[in-house]
Amino acid sequence: MIRRTINIVTEIFHRLIHLPTRILVMVALVSILLGSVFFLGLTQYSTSRPEFCLTCHYWQGQVSFLKKSLVHPQINCSECHARHAEWIPRDYQAEPERTDPNCLRCHADVQKKEINPFKHNVMEIIIPHKSHVELTAGQCSLCHDNIMHDKISPETNRPRMESCFACHERTKTSCVKCHPKGSIDLPHQPHVVRSECNLCHKGFENYQGKIYGISFPHRSHLQADMPCGNCHSNKEKHGSILLKREECLKCHHEKVQKDCAACHREGIPSPKA
Repeated sequence: MIRRTINIVTEIFHRLIHLPTRILVMVALVSILLGSVFFLGLTQYSTSRPEFCLTCHYWQGQVSFLKKSLVHPQINCSECHARHAEWIPRDYQAEPERTDPNCLRCHADVQKKEINPFKHNVMEIIIPHKSHVELTAGQCSLCHDNIMHDKISPETNRPRMESCFACHERTKTSCVKCHPKGSIDLPHQPHVVRSECNLCHKGFENYQGKIYGISFPHRSHLQADMPCGNCHSNKEKHGSILLKREECLKCHHEKVQKDCAACHREGIPSPKA
């Protein structure tokens, strides 16, 4: 069997060397072209298809790994995980030391100026990228670790609020610091929590407004440990007064105060005839 194969190859070789030079050149060019196409195709497949990556990363075979990113659908594996300017990528890494510089290689403008609004900012969030890049020393993955592979459903490939709270204290950061007024729906839970109110309405305890023409000091009511939901709605009419004037008087006139001017600073209206 081996001898027969050798004879066939030898015969083909002898026939080829006796062909005209023009045909030999054409055969050589076609062989080089086909070989190049095969080589380039194999290189493209092995550096850009997650299916090939799964031959090693078989434990990451979840559906999200194979999905295209909603933010970077055209980016292939090598652009994030390989060294820059390698003609044939081969030294792949997933650590931030490799991926972060590749982020800034394409998004170099975020280091020079603030970009607002920016693409894919569907929530109109105020994110000063330049200052964040400076504060984190260019560690983009601290916020954008899910930009290509999002393991949490539903997949958005955008930073989640929990990532923000890794640095920003949840109870001390106002919502409007990142969310412009009117850009997000107001909370509609039936019970109002004072700590949640304070996220947007900082300093409301010092607000001295009027309700039904009477001075209303928030601080004294808060010191009496009165929940915000006793007076304010948190449903469709967010923040509006729930109580009627008569309901307010049930508390304030249950025991007549000695100093009426504490509330009636502009005098007590005369009773109507």
